Amino acid sequence: MDKLVIGSEEHKQLMCKMFMETFTPYEPSKLPWPDLAEAVIQRLAALPVWDEAVRTQAETAMKVLELGKVEKDPQMAEAISLQGYEESRHAEILKILTTR
Repeated sequence: MDKLVIGSEEHKQLMCKMFMETFTPYEPSKLPWPDLAEAVIQRLAALPVWDEAVRTQAETAMKVLELGKVEKDPQMAEAISLQGYEESRHAEILKILTTR
């Protein structure tokens, strides 16, 4: 097998294929969230990372989605947009977690 050249057309094709073939559509709000014991909820709630994590994921999603809109290569635009959608789901999952 030849060595894959980073930035080559083959590299782009493989990267886009991976994003598109592994994408799984789901809605975080419809996931089967488990009931947690009060002690576990208290431990999770005490972690000082939640606001920053939600904000960072939301900002990342917005940036990646905007990048997908301006990408000129249609295949790359689709792959980037899928990743942006995925980042927005990460933010939604964190929001749901923190409200539960």
